[in-house]
Amino acid sequence: MTTFGIKSRTALRGFATVSMGAIAMMLATGEAQAQNVQCRDGADNPVGTVAPGTTNTVVCGNATAQGVSNVAIGFGATTQGPGNTAVNAAVAVGYSADATGDTAIAIGAVAEALADDSMAVGFGASATGNDSLALGLVSRASGESSVAVGSTSLAAGTESIAIGKLATANGAFSIVMGSGANSAQGDNIILGRDATGTDYGSIAIGYNSQAGNQALSVGFISAATGSQASAFGLAAVASGNYSTALGSGTTASAEGGVALGYGATSSGASAVSLGTFLGGNYTTAAGVNSVALGAGSNSTGTGSVVVGAGATTNDQDSMALGYNAVANSFNSTTVGSGSHSGQAATALGQNANAAGQGSTALGLAATTSGQFGVAVGFTSSASGARTVAVGLNATASGVQSVAIGGQSGGGTSTLASGARSIAAGSTASATANDSVALGYAASVVADGAVALGANSVADRTNTVSVGAVGVERQVTNVAAGTQATDAVNFAQLTAVQGTANTALANAATAQATATNALAAATTGGATANQALLAANAAQGSANTAIANAATAQGTADTALANAATAQGTANTALVNAAAAQTTANTAAANGAYFRTNMSGPGPQATGANSIAVGSNSVAGGESSVAIGNGARAVTGQSVSIGAGNVASGNGAVAIGDPNTATGQGAVAMGRNNTATGQGAVALGNASTANGASAIALGDGANAGAAGSVAIGQGAVATRAGQVALGSGTSTYTMSGINSSASKAAQSGALSLVTSDAAGNLATSSIDLTEIGTLGTRMTNAEGRIDLNARRANGGIAAAMALAGTTIPGDMKVAVSFNLSTYRGEQGFSGAAVAKVDDHVWVSGGFAGSTVKGSTGGRVGMTFGW
Repeated sequence: MTTFGIKSRTALRGFATVSMGAIAMMLATGEAQAQNVQCRDGADNPVGTVAPGTTNTVVCGNATAQGVSNVAIGFGATTQGPGNTAVNAAVAVGYSADATGDTAIAIGAVAEALADDSMAVGFGASATGNDSLALGLVSRASGESSVAVGSTSLAAGTESIAIGKLATANGAFSIVMGSGANSAQGDNIILGRDATGTDYGSIAIGYNSQAGNQALSVGFISAATGSQASAFGLAAVASGNYSTALGSGTTASAEGGVALGYGATSSGASAVSLGTFLGGNYTTAAGVNSVALGAGSNSTGTGSVVVGAGATTNDQDSMALGYNAVANSFNSTTVGSGSHSGQAATALGQNANAAGQGSTALGLAATTSGQFGVAVGFTSSASGARTVAVGLNATASGVQSVAIGGQSGGGTSTLASGARSIAAGSTASATANDSVALGYAASVVADGAVALGANSVADRTNTVSVGAVGVERQVTNVAAGTQATDAVNFAQLTAVQGTANTALANAATAQATATNALAAATTGGATANQALLAANAAQGSANTAIANAATAQGTADTALANAATAQGTANTALVNAAAAQTTANTAAANGAYFRTNMSGPGPQATGANSIAVGSNSVAGGESSVAIGNGARAVTGQSVSIGAGNVASGNGAVAIGDPNTATGQGAVAMGRNNTATGQGAVALGNASTANGASAIALGDGANAGAAGSVAIGQGAVATRAGQVALGSGTSTYTMSGINSSASKAAQSGALSLVTSDAAGNLATSSIDLTEIGTLGTRMTNAEGRIDLNARRANGGIAAAMALAGTTIPGDMKVAVSFNLSTYRGEQGFSGAAVAKVDDHVWVSGGFAGSTVKGSTGGRVGMTFGW
């Protein structure tokens, strides 16, 4: 081996250098001559080290070359193996390894570290960016400060990281981890096998996950392809811009859509779907601006809202609240488990069914099938058009009929089956057209007839009955009649009887005079003619007196017949009937409609498990619901639906525009209604229920004391426990009261229900006890909310269990499991957190409770400095 010494001519950064001509001379000699070239300093001393057995090598500077055909130039440059090149403190190890960048390191056959401070380790590894690292078979780190780890990995972007076989980080500042993972643009975080980030600022975590522009996708084959979309969970898909899909199999396909829960689907713009798979159905919000909350719930119409497992809306601007609740048509509202509502109809209560257009069904299993019908009470039914049924099992089946009163203990229900009929009172029955039955067990079976009082029966056409055989009544406090068709009272009859008696007395006197005259005629022949004339005159006077007596007797008969018609009590009955009809008209006019408009300040849901929907709405109580512009649900489990409504009592309900329900269990529904006090209920327009358990139903109705009930337009109840039907200004007409048919139908003693000037009844003609218990029945119906409370408690227990997981010490992965209990419900959760970078942690978890269908999950990322 021959070594040539070449003096350095210049100094560069303190390193000995050599002219390229000298190096070329060495290389030209060929390996056959086994020559080396070594630089020398000014004193002709060798600089650098040529290891023993080294041939065809160039060493210049404080460098070391070991092997065959190597080049080591610069301070600290080192080569090991055949065909290597190392320059300026670089290290090249392996066949044809190339470390030409300052302080570069190339280890492995044909590895190359060509940029300053770069490192390439592995067969064919390439580090061409400054401060870059390529580690692995044919790995490439071409971006400045980039890192590529893994077979055929690529880190092309500035400060990018690619870890894993075929991992690719093309964009600057991107992080890619996982076999086949790919980041097409900058500022991305891609973690997982075959995960992909297609645009800037995307995050994809999980096998085959995908993330678009500024999107976040976490989960096995999850995809957030919409701009700024988020997808969390197995196969979760958020394809709409700004959409969110959270949960296994969830889909949010439209702009601004939200899908939360296993299998939930949000396909309408700004639609919200919250729930899980239930009985073969997935939670779906398909309408624009629609909301679906609950396992298996389905909201298909524009602006529709469903809350509850299995709840469904099938048209626009509809609302369904409760388990399996269904709102079938537009502008319909249904609240309660299993309830149903039709077009512009409202159903409130478990299994309530408002099928008729514009109808209202309020109470457990209440049913309205006729147009604009109203049914209030457990199993009440309004099947005819424009009918009203109020009370336990009350039934109004005739057109424009009214049934008010509850079922008796024997099982008989209040029934109004005739057209335009009215039945008021427990078990009252009006089965004929235009009939009225008022009072407990009152019954009318003939057209145009009226039955007044408990157990009264009217079985002949156009008659008024105030009793029945064995249940006769007197008519009292009847004012003196002044017109031809007015009834007369007993005082008038007494006066007529006195006149008749006087006439009869005069007739008797005249008869005696005539008799005396005839006697005188027989004894006095001379005066016979005069006596005969006197007798004839007396007889004429007697006949006249008898005629006058007969006339007076006829007048008395007429007066007695008129008195029997019981005009005063009939008027009272008609007052009550008209009030009931007014209640029906008011209830039909106040049909509920639902529409949303998201403008102004956003909603605030500050209470635990609360829901706020609508501009400036506030749900401040635990498990409270506020829906509508400015709606406020202040306390726990309160519900406020409609613009400006306020529900401030625990469990209070305010529905309409605007209403105020203040007090535990208070209910205000309709327009401008106020219910103040525990269990108070105000329904209609401008009605007021002020007092514990007070009930006001109808336009302007006012129940102002505890336990009072006011039903009908302008009805006022001011005393505790008082029941008022209608107002004192109503007028009533009974055109057939003085007809011949009415008179002919009368028999036996005539009687009438008594009342005073204020309308207070002295006997029970209308039994309102069942209406008085309406508040109790509504309270029982509200008690069914306990199931929803249990679900809420289960959700709270699950939330309590879903705590964060920390990584102890310098661990990379941590897993935790938690249990909790809250108000009798048990929660459980599991969570995991992984450290993916020095400053980045990724976490995920699931939680559930002992309540069916309450399982959910969450994912998150933490950044630290």
